[in-house]
Formats: sequence, C-alpha cells, structure tokens
Amino acid sequence: MKIALALGSGAARGLAHIGVLKFLEENDIKPDIITGSSMGAFLGSLYATGLSVREMEKIAKELNWRKLGGYLDISLRHGLIEGQKFEDFLSHLIPVDTFENCKTTLGLVSTDLTSGEKMYHAAGPLIPAIHASMAFPGIFSPVVAGKDVLLDGGLVEPVPYGIAQSLGADFIIGVNVVPHVSHHFKKIPATKTFFHRFTESHLNAPLLEEWLMKFKHDKSPAQTESVFQVFYKSLIILQNSLADAEFSQYKDTSVQIRPVLKRVRLFDFYRAEEIIEQGYQAAAQRGKTIKKRYQQALKEHSE
Repeated sequence: MKIALALGSGAARGLAHIGVLKFLEENDIKPDIITGSSMGAFLGSLYATGLSVREMEKIAKELNWRKLGGYLDISLRHGLIEGQKFEDFLSHLIPVDTFENCKTTLGLVSTDLTSGEKMYHAAGPLIPAIHASMAFPGIFSPVVAGKDVLLDGGLVEPVPYGIAQSLGADFIIGVNVVPHVSHHFKKIPATKTFFHRFTESHLNAPLLEEWLMKFKHDKSPAQTESVFQVFYKSLIILQNSLADAEFSQYKDTSVQIRPVLKRVRLFDFYRAEEIIEQGYQAAAQRGKTIKKRYQQALKEHSE
C-alpha cells in the first residue's frame, strides 16, 4: 500500500505545501511517493531529498527579491529569465543531483511545448527537471532537453495526480493551491496607470512599478482589467478546470486539500509564515477525512 502526496502549482501560494507537510508529519502520515508541479516540484524535491519541514520553513521565510536577484539571468529572448543561474540556486539547496538518490520516490511534471503533452520526470538528472517544471511561460525561458522544449507543469497537470498513480500510488493526498478567480483579484481603480494596476494586483512590487513608470504611462481609456489580468485570470480558469477534471478521475482513491489563500499574489513570498499556516490549517480541517479514507483504502487494498 503506497501513499502519495501530490503538490500542485501556485507560485507563492505553493508555500502552503510546507504547512501540509508539517501537519502530516505531526500525525505520522509519511508519503511513499511525492509528486510536484511548478512550485510543488520545488518544495516536493526539497522534502524528497531529505530536507526537514523546519529547514524548508527557514528557506521559505528567507526568500526575498534581493536574494533571488543574484540567481536570475535576465533575458528577453524567450522569457524574462534564462534560467542557468536559477539552476545554480536549485543546486545550492538540493542535496542530491538525480532522482535515484532521493530518499523518497519523486515524480515531477512539465509541459512539452512542441507536442503539448505532459512530461513525467522520475529518473535521471533532478535539477533540470525541477527547472522545467517551474518554467512559467513569459517569466522563464523554456528548458531544452534534447528534442523536447519544456515549460511549467502546471499548464497540463496543476495538481499531479496522474504521475502519482503512474508511480504506483494506491492512495493520493492532493494539495490544490490554484486560486478561485473571485478570491484572487481585487478591484484596482481605473484611474491608476496600466503598470500600477498590474503590479498592485499581481506582483506587490512598488519598486518595479516605479522603474517601469519612468518609461511609459498608460494613456488609454480607463479600463477595469489590464491585459495581464485578463491573461492571468484565463490561466487560473484553465488550471481550475484541469485540476477539477484530474481530481474527478482519481477521487475514489484520493483526498484533496485546498487552502483558502485569498489575495495571495504570485510573488507574495514575504507572506511565507501566513501562507504556511493556512496550509497547516487546511490539512488539519481535512485530517479526519484523510485518516478515514486512508484506512478505507488500506482495507480495500488488503482484500
């Protein structure tokens, strides 16, 4: 009987996974398999390679733009960030370099830009696979691996149930941190500039907004939605549909945890403590259901 923990995509919202792991540890629920998409791939890899929840909390709370800036190689060719320095950052944190050396079975998801198919990674070099799973389009350049051109796993499997089953899971705990559209966006006054609306709604990066404002002002007619809001809302709608469909397919052998993370934006890493706590509380609320369903799956598996 193998239990899997499937950690979904969600940028800063993904820090809630640490709270879920903390709850599971406290209740002696140890996954045999960990799967991850995007931010879930990063945090799942940390845990699967032997880092403790306490160490993961420390890393999360120390994340900031200044620290990350040294590991970002800016490029405008295929994305804002080329990614080689980001792999150096991952190598600095991840204590092993291959899937085979992980302490817990690990599987990651990325998207093949050429075919549109999901790609499962469970063997071979680990760091490039994490990078590929986190390569959010427009932010990171795609990762080229042989003939494959790879992007963020959240585009095809925002909560990685499928790969968990393919790795032999009998029971899956899925963690879905994709926001509901109504929970994520706040109204930005239409009189504000285009860049002000974008940064306030998504990035919480006043310095970036100030820098951008030196170059351009939005003089178009007042709108309540920026082009970035339209794009990002569309992506969230797609991810919610994919996640719901995936869960429906595996619901007989799965339990889903969905933290309430209202107004947590893409890069709100400075709110790590709050987000981790929300993940813990969401897991605690589902604790009895998880234990009951797990015992039921164990019984069915032994029959």
